[in-house]
Amino acid sequence: MKIIKGSDNKFTEPSAVTIGKFDGLHIGHRKLIRHTLNYKKDGYKSVVFTFDISAGEALKEDGRKYIYTADEKRIMLSKTGADILVECPFDRRLMHMPPEEFFKDVLIDKINAKAVIVGEDFRFGYQRAGDTDLLFRLCSEYKIALEVIKKECVSGYEAASTLIRSELLKGNMEAVNDMLGCPYTIYAAVEHGRKLGRTLDMPTVNTPVSPIKLIPPNGVYASLVKYKDRIYKGVTNIGLKPTIEGMRSVGAETYIFDFDADIYGEDIAVGLLSFRRKEVKFGSLSELKEQMHKDKEDAFKYIEKSFRPDWGELFG
Repeated sequence: MKIIKGSDNKFTEPSAVTIGKFDGLHIGHRKLIRHTLNYKKDGYKSVVFTFDISAGEALKEDGRKYIYTADEKRIMLSKTGADILVECPFDRRLMHMPPEEFFKDVLIDKINAKAVIVGEDFRFGYQRAGDTDLLFRLCSEYKIALEVIKKECVSGYEAASTLIRSELLKGNMEAVNDMLGCPYTIYAAVEHGRKLGRTLDMPTVNTPVSPIKLIPPNGVYASLVKYKDRIYKGVTNIGLKPTIEGMRSVGAETYIFDFDADIYGEDIAVGLLSFRRKEVKFGSLSELKEQMHKDKEDAFKYIEKSFRPDWGELFG
């Protein structure tokens, strides 16, 4: 997948483009991308048009966090089969661009769009003034194909980033993962820790969590770990490690079943499956060791019962 940052590139080949924030890349977003890929048979490049998180963050003061960071989103989008990812900076010019100008300047002149695929609640342009009715009129004028795709539903609920964020903050990972279509994942390079897990007969790998990433409540989770195209069972602690003095940064610490390789500095993906218990401070290391082994047994049983083979193709 080719990644284009900025808004000055012009496409010479015709394209089919889907547009959105794609925060979370949930099942509704994946549906939009699948429809975009269908136009490959017509000779169109498949384009995912989204907005540069880092640029948008600079204009905000509300400290908004994201289900997936820009780097994580690139990893996930690279697995969809899309040809091109456009990360357009959400600068003041774009913020104040009328919808008709966005359509002509960006979709027609820059992206050479011949087909546009959006969700039914799609809005665009200054103050979200453009809707699918306006988009239909513009596409008709320029003889561009338009698909407006209905939302995807899970268990009677529409899959939406707002609902995913709400359930994620509650630690309801089963609902989150149903809407995402795969485990909620933390992508990172393994860092050195204090190696305390080795003294407790449970060596762990430590991965940082981006400060702009939305994370579930601190605690212990049954998890999957993907390393070099292989998936392992795991148990992950999200939090500040309150039993250990001096540890204050939030991170993910994961015990990987049947794994003993040295992978410091290497990239892994940690997918959280189920919240198992809150993070607590223990009175001693022996109490912590006893609980860690209970967590290990509990996570293993949960994964054995709940693992979905299709997850292996979608996450990491």
